[in-house]
Amino acid sequence: MELKDILLNRDEGAAALLGEAMVWLIGHPAALDERALTETLQALRETRPAMAGFSVLADLIEEGVELGAEPVELLQRIHRKYGTTDERQARVFAELLKDEPFTSVATLSWSTAVSYCLAELADQIPSARVLESNPGGEGKRMVETLRRKMEIVTLYPDEEIERVAEGAHFGVIGADTVFADGAVLNKVLSRRLAELLKENGKPFYVLASKWKLSSETSADFTPHPSDVGVFEIVSPDLITGIVTEDGLLDG
Repeated sequence: MELKDILLNRDEGAAALLGEAMVWLIGHPAALDERALTETLQALRETRPAMAGFSVLADLIEEGVELGAEPVELLQRIHRKYGTTDERQARVFAELLKDEPFTSVATLSWSTAVSYCLAELADQIPSARVLESNPGGEGKRMVETLRRKMEIVTLYPDEEIERVAEGAHFGVIGADTVFADGAVLNKVLSRRLAELLKENGKPFYVLASKWKLSSETSADFTPHPSDVGVFEIVSPDLITGIVTEDGLLDG
């Protein structure tokens, strides 16, 4: 497997792929030597523009190397810190919801962060409504994962999105990118789910580590042709809060 095989994987979410990319680079130090480094950084930045974490990783590698860090040791330190992200984010989310009377959540697609956080909150929030999320149908994987911890997990066809929103107390999704203007990029139907929940006065949260933060605004974003019709932008007015591993993101 090559680095581009990881970057082009359509079966995993952004967080999982970012971790896989780090592990691959640690195991292939030649990709970080002086001759190959420029090509490696270019691949990280340009192959999946919809996933901001790869550009963030490229920036960290480039900055570290310029400061004299040994690339593999640098990646190992980055990877160790990255490995605590889901746990830290779950603690923040639990604190945020601790006084809320929520018992049912609406979500869609597949997100490592969402699956981890909801599993950790299963005693408080025992019920999840999950949209199938075509194209790709990643919601099926979310259902399989959540059923290991939560009492009631139901998969719904995308056409029943209004029913999903109506029956949940709140919604939560992951994100592939959080733009500088507070908008987020995620799987199609994310925006419609957010709109329906807002219409019914229900909160809509986004779980996104700081690895997902882009300096680019949503208006300036140009998707890769293969991502058109797969991802969409959710405007900040539809989002109750963006939850990072360090707390709510300031608006």
